[in-house]
Amino acid sequence: MTDLTISIPDELMEKLWPHLKELPRVLELGLEQIQRTSAEKSLSPRERITHLLAEKGIAHPLDLSLVPATAFNRPRQQPLRIPGKPLSEIIIEQRGPR
Repeated sequence: MTDLTISIPDELMEKLWPHLKELPRVLELGLEQIQRTSAEKSLSPRERITHLLAEKGIAHPLDLSLVPATAFNRPRQQPLRIPGKPLSEIIIEQRGPR
């Protein structure tokens, strides 16, 4: 173990005083937070959200081994041509005036 002497503001020392026995753990948690924040800054907003959802167990990244390789090479299916009004217009008509 290494000894370290630092000077800190009195206000911060008042906050740390009850946690002196846990100070190494407090420093570890702070360092983890700093590292996580700096790593997240390099991510795009989409990557940040995906990472957060996976971290919370809400969503998991897509496992591409479960998707057949041919699924990505197929042409998109043409939309069905259905005569008449679009469904959105029918719904608006049925709701009536507000």
